Amino acid sequence: MTLNSVGTSTLISNESNTSVRDRVTQFLDEVNTLKDYLKTATQRGFNGSEEGSLAGDVAAQSILSKMGRLTTEPISGFGDQPVYLAQLGIKTELDGRLTLDEASFERALEENPEIAEALFASQYGSDDPGIVVSGLPFAPPKLGHTRSFMIPTQRHQQLR
Repeated sequence: MTLNSVGTSTLISNESNTSVRDRVTQFLDEVNTLKDYLKTATQRGFNGSEEGSLAGDVAAQSILSKMGRLTTEPISGFGDQPVYLAQLGIKTELDGRLTLDEASFERALEENPEIAEALFASQYGSDDPGIVVSGLPFAPPKLGHTRSFMIPTQRHQQLR
């Protein structure tokens, strides 16, 4: 995309359900690969099994624990309501791996074509055209917290 002048435009994505499903499947594959690695690397070596290279590593254990909660914690920052992975047909199997129920996924996209974007992009915003919501990739705005945002007139506005 090339910006040639200042103005207002509407961008529409023509991404197919198949390409969205492929992105979600790739995301799940990456999550499962990382979970498998961390499970092996953080093994304590009990009952004759070999100790993992990250056994006792608090940071690795914390990441693994957070990954275990992916399906139970909401994804905030996507519109007014939080999105749960289960709404997209993503479920946790008995072995802890995440899988995609394709029929549920297709139904979710029919009901709300943008819902899969909750995995890939935040949708923070404001109905007030004078307020610009911003954040950094590693520190996005948090719902329910008061933040200051710069508005075009160079005034500060409090947003809850």
